[in-house]
Amino acid sequence: ADQDSVWQLADVITTFIEPALFAPGAAFSYSNTNYMLLGLIIETVSGMPYHEDIRERFLGPLALTSFNIPPYEPYTEPVAHVWLDTTGDGVPDDAHDFFSNWDSWFSSAGPAGSYFSTPADVANWMHILMRGDLLSPAMMTSMKSTVTTPFPGGTKYGLGIMERNILNQKAWGHGGDAGYSASVWYFPGKDISIAVLNNDGAKNSWTLIPTVSALLKSYEV
Repeated sequence: ADQDSVWQLADVITTFIEPALFAPGAAFSYSNTNYMLLGLIIETVSGMPYHEDIRERFLGPLALTSFNIPPYEPYTEPVAHVWLDTTGDGVPDDAHDFFSNWDSWFSSAGPAGSYFSTPADVANWMHILMRGDLLSPAMMTSMKSTVTTPFPGGTKYGLGIMERNILNQKAWGHGGDAGYSASVWYFPGKDISIAVLNNDGAKNSWTLIPTVSALLKSYEV
């Protein structure tokens, strides 16, 4: 309701947290809560806001220059406008002026996915991460220890990473949906990453998998 308000991570958790759906390890249900808790851990350990630590530790050294984290940073490049049916008449509307300034939304999403970037930098990030350049072998093993999910395509979930097969190739990656949608995957068998970003609010990240598949097939050809 207050578009210009900026949420603190602790306030998001205390305001919206609900009782656990089940005992730990008993089932699977996607939730952003642990990403918020991770942001708080980062801030406690580093002594700085999570977005500053992410930039200092990863985005800067890896030269991922297109990344920015609203509402804390200005956009560094022109932004593709997001199209949403804001009037309910079934016709998509250009929602850029509202959405790009929605500080309350971006700050409440926080480390769970409030990022803007180009497809190239998103693909580069996933490639560097999943190739094993950033984390220890033990951490990589923990991250890739997956459980079954109800997601499409037999998708499994680890620690912040999805596992599935695309065109009979093992793929590690993730999707994201917040007005825009994104789907980015690393294929270890080919050592390549593919990222697809979308600004049609009527399509979610799962609908982007056929485009990922087509790009993978064109690479194979």
